Amino acid sequence: MAALPYMKFFVADYLADTQHLTTEEHGAYLLLLMNYWQTGKPLDNRKGQLAKIAKLSNERWTGVEQVLREFFTVRRGIWKHERVDYDIQLVLAKSIKKSYAGRVSGAKRANKRSTGVEQVLIYTDTDTDTDTDTDKNSLSELKIRHKEAFELCEMLAKLVTKNGSKKPNITKKWIQDMQRIMDIDGRNVAQIKFIINWCQQDTFWQSNILSPASLRAKFDQMRLKSPLGGLFPLTDEKAPTPIPERFSANEIVKPELTLEQLANRQKIIDEAKANARGNRVTA
Repeated sequence: MAALPYMKFFVADYLADTQHLTTEEHGAYLLLLMNYWQTGKPLDNRKGQLAKIAKLSNERWTGVEQVLREFFTVRRGIWKHERVDYDIQLVLAKSIKKSYAGRVSGAKRANKRSTGVEQVLIYTDTDTDTDTDTDKNSLSELKIRHKEAFELCEMLAKLVTKNGSKKPNITKKWIQDMQRIMDIDGRNVAQIKFIINWCQQDTFWQSNILSPASLRAKFDQMRLKSPLGGLFPLTDEKAPTPIPERFSANEIVKPELTLEQLANRQKIIDEAKANARGNRVTA
């Protein structure tokens, strides 16, 4: 397909999702996005072409690849990016509508007829790069359809703001990314609330987890570092102890146990297990 006339780039979303990247990783990621947009199709790494696209040696690419994979869905060497695919379809649809409107207008001028009826615009969009997330109707529809994901977004936004950051806008992408954590990654609401609540109390993670996209990318890493660690359920099991059965996104609910108490409890469990193994050996 012919190169698209321009690339949609939402600075706030990009910065929120990539705060953990180094300068080299930023450059490689942007070059991959540009190539993706220029060709209009997923990236093919079956012959190791992505290192060349990213302008990196094979050795440097090996170090960068694992970090950048989190932004893509990779299957059999094909790298797909959901957001870029979505934006490409929007631009193509806009181009088709404008082309059709132009043909209709030309045909009417050729016929040199006046019907006396005001022409109805077939295409009402503009060329301005405005985020479709500001479409109130579609955003409102998502809030209703994915109510739990929206409430989780509200919780994250409130805690991010409470920690001193600028209050984020809950966009369509926010809700869609949060819904993917549940639908694709298999996390239940209680598990997500626990990780959101914990990461926004942690001095390191609270500055790195500022959107559902970064929450999803680092979910397992935070799960293992949380007080529950490996005891954190991997599937849709009963909620961990510190998560209340019902949670209001408009009010931050403190867990039954503090994180320090949870850590102490885990320490006692570990010591008991170690003692039990020691007793079995001596017996």
